[in-house]
Amino acid sequence: MATPQPHLSGDLRLALSVLYSLPTASDFSIQKPTSKEAHDYLMQFQCRNVRRKLSSKLKSLKNKTESSAGINILQSLEAGDVGSSWLACLGLLASHRTSTNQQIEVNYAEALFAAQTMVHRLRRVKLSEAIDLEFESPQSLPPNHEMIVDMYLQWSSTLNSTFLEVINKYHPQSSDEEAIKGELTVLSLTTILYCQTLSCNQDFSSIRPLLSTIASALAVTTARLRYTSASIPSEAPNTQPIVKMIINTLTMVHQVVSSTSGANPAHAAHAHSTVLFMCMSAIPDAILAGGDSGGGAYGRMSMDPRCFTAVTTEVRTQGLSQVWDSFMEMSSPSGDQLILFLEMCESWAKCVPLPKEFVRRSVVLIKQSFTELAISQPSQHQVAAGRAALQYWIAIMEGGSWTVEEVLASSLIQKYENSQQPNKKKQSSKSKKRQKETLEERTSQNQYVLAQNEVHHRSEMACEVTMQTWNAFRPLLTRELSTFSDVNDEVQGDGPVGGIIACA
Repeated sequence: MATPQPHLSGDLRLALSVLYSLPTASDFSIQKPTSKEAHDYLMQFQCRNVRRKLSSKLKSLKNKTESSAGINILQSLEAGDVGSSWLACLGLLASHRTSTNQQIEVNYAEALFAAQTMVHRLRRVKLSEAIDLEFESPQSLPPNHEMIVDMYLQWSSTLNSTFLEVINKYHPQSSDEEAIKGELTVLSLTTILYCQTLSCNQDFSSIRPLLSTIASALAVTTARLRYTSASIPSEAPNTQPIVKMIINTLTMVHQVVSSTSGANPAHAAHAHSTVLFMCMSAIPDAILAGGDSGGGAYGRMSMDPRCFTAVTTEVRTQGLSQVWDSFMEMSSPSGDQLILFLEMCESWAKCVPLPKEFVRRSVVLIKQSFTELAISQPSQHQVAAGRAALQYWIAIMEGGSWTVEEVLASSLIQKYENSQQPNKKKQSSKSKKRQKETLEERTSQNQYVLAQNEVHHRSEMACEVTMQTWNAFRPLLTRELSTFSDVNDEVQGDGPVGGIIACA
């Protein structure tokens, strides 16, 4: 008996197979679309929002009849409206690397597209619209909470047994559709991320882009759960801080999988810490950076400005301390974990002021990595760790030069004029003026004072790191300068010379 698949799965995989020249499963349609048709289908698949489309139709009908009595909006469904984009993506992610059914074996490119689609949908629309489970087999709108949970349980048993074990632990705290969809998504994405990491042995680097994308989707989901338009100025009921929500969910998933899968305890613990590093690295890029960093978080997030300010304020003021508390319980990172830790530090240093205790403890690892990189023949791992330490060091130096305006913009608006993407037009004077006016409107006197204090703190931390690491950094700088024979020689921006320029 064939394993049931989400309604849109077949067409999605067929379009991907055409566009990316992937092998086609035997149960796909013989007639393939052209490359243009496949491209158009995938664009429509990512952006489709049946919920909003039907809401617009309902509003139009009400305006015509002046009464909503007797209107069944599901009768307005068209053939292309049936099927859930979210469930089709979830099916590909849950089956990647874990499926024992050759008929539904998922290619890496398919899984990556699914993860990118999830991030796109989560950033662009609210949770109830992004997670369109109710259109897999439309029955009622809006769906009640029992229907949402039942659908997740039903498809979890089909897609992945571990998935089902975790979802069975879920007990909704309310009947709110946004909350239930968001909470189940946090559990689902965390489980997939953990299982994918646990299943990889020597090929972690090859699937890391996929894992990082899933971690970004997880970060955006927790941000939308934490603050809603209805809860502002407070956080939403029955929610934890964003960082703690991810950490606690991962701990629960780790415990469930460890007790049911029979995985080697050391291997499972390594997977747990690896996922933790990746999730913590994704938070600043997915939530704080937005359009500022050149698209690392897939551009701007469509969110109530009040919610965005509350989210960024929480992450900027509490997030890194909560991250650090979780790592205080772990042994000092080494090997590949050291590289992941330094990369995580760099990710946060680009966006937030680093607490003094965090800097003083992590600077030890920077010095260690610099010293090992300076030896005559460093190993491949020592080179990677040294480069990660350099990136972190440069991020601290660049953060030390932030202005008050940049600090305010980072938490109050999603785009800053000095951080335009290189392939985009320079910001016009009118745009700069509008942005300045927006910033002035949203800035209180207290926020301005806090921004001034942050600027001082950033420069103080940059100076302290320079003093603490200079003796270890100087040999790297001297060695790189000795390789130049001409003033026009190319300089690596992420190397020691680039670092000293950032320091200056």
